[in-house]
Amino acid sequence: MTDPPREDDQWLDAARIDNKLQIRVPLKVMPWVFLLGGQQELLLEVDGEPKKLSIRVPAGMSPGQVLRLRGVTLGDERADVMVELSGVKIEPQQISLIAGVLVALITVLLVFLLAAPSGS
Repeated sequence: MTDPPREDDQWLDAARIDNKLQIRVPLKVMPWVFLLGGQQELLLEVDGEPKKLSIRVPAGMSPGQVLRLRGVTLGDERADVMVELSGVKIEPQQISLIAGVLVALITVLLVFLLAAPSGS
């Protein structure tokens, strides 16, 4: 069972369970990443230093699901990082822009394919 999504997208929970550090952080991803999967970058600050984690989001994930990164080195110790996925809300004008870009890309692809000489 997953916890309900949190309202504040900047939260970070840390707990020590069985003497092992566990950190839970949010990660906003675009809707198509849930569908297709992809890489996301997560930036944490550890002892005043930035720590960049590369997160592979598998295809078919849903908002609210949690990815577990085991044994991540954070400063002087290792921790399990629980990454809670949440979706980025897309405004209607952004949908229009994305649709326009997709139409343009498909048009260019079709023109390229139709203009290419046949191999006969």
